[in-house]
Amino acid sequence: MRKIKLLFEFIKNSLEVLMSILFSITRYSWRARTAFKTIDEIKTSNLVIAMNGPTLKDDLNLLDNDLKSKGQYDFAVANHFADTNYFLEHKPSYYFFSDPYFWDNNANKNLIEKRNITFDNINNRTSWPIKVFIPAHIDSKLIKEKFSNNQNIIICPFNSSSLPSVFNTILGTLWNNNFCAPFGRNVLVHVIYGGIQLGYSKIAIVGAGFSFHEQISVDQKNNKFYQKRKHVYGETFEQSFIDVKKEIPAKVSHEFHALYISFKSLESVAQYALYKDCNITNYSNYSYLDMFDRP
Repeated sequence: MRKIKLLFEFIKNSLEVLMSILFSITRYSWRARTAFKTIDEIKTSNLVIAMNGPTLKDDLNLLDNDLKSKGQYDFAVANHFADTNYFLEHKPSYYFFSDPYFWDNNANKNLIEKRNITFDNINNRTSWPIKVFIPAHIDSKLIKEKFSNNQNIIICPFNSSSLPSVFNTILGTLWNNNFCAPFGRNVLVHVIYGGIQLGYSKIAIVGAGFSFHEQISVDQKNNKFYQKRKHVYGETFEQSFIDVKKEIPAKVSHEFHALYISFKSLESVAQYALYKDCNITNYSNYSYLDMFDRP
């Protein structure tokens, strides 16, 4: 029975690797696999990944108290971080976008307005060199136009091609060369992957609670699924949809499946960090990310 189980796992892992390679060839032709290798040498071994969770302020205070004596560290951020004052305070070196509504012109009107505010903040407030990482398969014309008049902003398409998979050494080799990447169901996956690829040996995570399941509710009269979304820049309460047009209502099953994929992807990238001798510590005050060490 044990031999059969091992054989099954081997076949499953091999298929996942093969599918990731085929997916990469189909979508990208591997044209962006050198995205991280063309970046200037990092000046410090420490990277802070700042997500937009409601505990970010407290997390940054804890981080400052713990790391000030350890020297300089760089910042990597994502999504709407530029809409906060922390953007000017910490002057991140890297900005990551993975969510489709940031480039999809068919996105819901409110999402387009929201992304435009963020793009304007990045463009108008950035007075230092910053690399903006975007998936290589997208039509990047929109993003490039938004930042075309700011020479401090460098657009870096990376090969985000992937399918959900359990980490193994073959995938590790492919990820090393950006032939494919960990499955980015949540942008944090790609930011961590990017940090490892850029050569950082110590990564601290802040503002990443991943307690989304605590803010869901179902209307007991019409069965519509709602979510309270808590961020450092505010809260919203709205019906959940599975598409950027906000036309297809989500079900609770969709939310928990998405959470499962996100957590499994983060477990894979945590294994990749061990494979690359990169130490990741989660400084988030309140967090479900049990795959990373705590301070």
